[in-house]
Amino acid sequence: MSFSTVKNQVKKALQSEDFKLLLKLGEQQTGRVTGALFSFLYSLDEKLRLGAVHGLGLLTDNIARKDPERARIIMRRIFWELNDESGGSLWIAPEAAGEIIYYQPELFQDYISILATFLDDPVLKPGVIRALKRIKEIRPDLIETEVPGLKLD
Repeated sequence: MSFSTVKNQVKKALQSEDFKLLLKLGEQQTGRVTGALFSFLYSLDEKLRLGAVHGLGLLTDNIARKDPERARIIMRRIFWELNDESGGSLWIAPEAAGEIIYYQPELFQDYISILATFLDDPVLKPGVIRALKRIKEIRPDLIETEVPGLKLD
């Protein structure tokens, strides 16, 4: 299946919020679905962008259960997109990282303190706060351990 075909199927799944279909596609075409989700993280359409955040969290969770190293590569790519050297401007990267950590807190807990370093960036700060709050929903202890003294309320 071509990338453009997969991307169109991913788009339809995101628009209809059919994450079961997205995960099914991800099992069949993991790399292409991951690539499509990354492309939708840049979308101007908020529904697609936020759907891609959630979908990437779910897909990375599935990947991590079978291949933790492949899941780590996805997380590193998210942080690479925040790096000036990447030439990218993935402003929603903190939310994407937070969603992945939400689903795999044990695997990615070391990234919480890295994520928190972006609190100093005025453009990224709102997304970082949303990400940390999302992680706190499931593992408040990790927020307290990794970012001591941080108040999110």
